[in-house]
Amino acid sequence: LTNNFENTYGYTTGGVRIRTQKKKYNYSIGATLQRAELEGKITNDNKDSIIGKTFTDILPNARLQYNFTKFKSLTVNYSTSTNQPNMSQLQPVPDNSNPLNIREGNPDLKQEFNHAVQANLQLINPYKNKNLFVNVSARATENKISNYDSINLQTGVRKTKPVNVNGVYSLNSNISYSM
Repeated sequence: LTNNFENTYGYTTGGVRIRTQKKKYNYSIGATLQRAELEGKITNDNKDSIIGKTFTDILPNARLQYNFTKFKSLTVNYSTSTNQPNMSQLQPVPDNSNPLNIREGNPDLKQEFNHAVQANLQLINPYKNKNLFVNVSARATENKISNYDSINLQTGVRKTKPVNVNGVYSLNSNISYSM
């Protein structure tokens, strides 16, 4: 009922960014090249196997800040990131140490790719001691790694396997007013 696995994960990044600064606004755009490598060795009684995955991505980013006045500004950020599956999510060997909850990895998993947009509005009036801060952030994830559960109704055994899903979004906001 046991197996042994060891994994090595490493990544290399490099990127460029162009920035412009003006009196009322500044902006930057850029991109990062990321190469990630994941290698794992699985050893159990039946057989030994090696799982290797390489992910190469271009991760764009951008930032814009506009200053309406000295105390009023709007900042918008766009960024991307990735999240690679870990070895326990990739290994195809069933973990049946709990026979009612069997977990199995998925060697066909893709990495997650995240897009994030964040906007911040700051309206400060130091003379009247009033402040308004508005923050909004949105995130979309492609190939989100999620668990797929299936239950055998006759035996009551639940099997869990990680899968990639799309359509994962989140939206958060915060408004703060002080006086």
